[in-house]
Amino acid sequence: TNVTYIENTRSHIVGFVGYEKKTRTIVYAFRCTVDYMNYFEDFSFLLVPYAKCKECQVHFGFFDAFKSI
Repeated sequence: TNVTYIENTRSHIVGFVGYEKKTRTIVYAFRCTVDYMNYFEDFSFLLVPYAKCKECQVHFGFFDAFKSI
């Protein structure tokens, strides 16, 4: 339910966000790599701390792409 199309035309990030009420789950789905800008994000694979979770780390490139939308 509540599926929303998301896009950043500058960085070519495209995807959908949806919410499943029954399982109380938020789902983010992104398009696969299609150009050099996406490859750059893919290969920025260092793990960095995630401020909202004390002991969590995230893929730098993916998180940077995620923040752009």
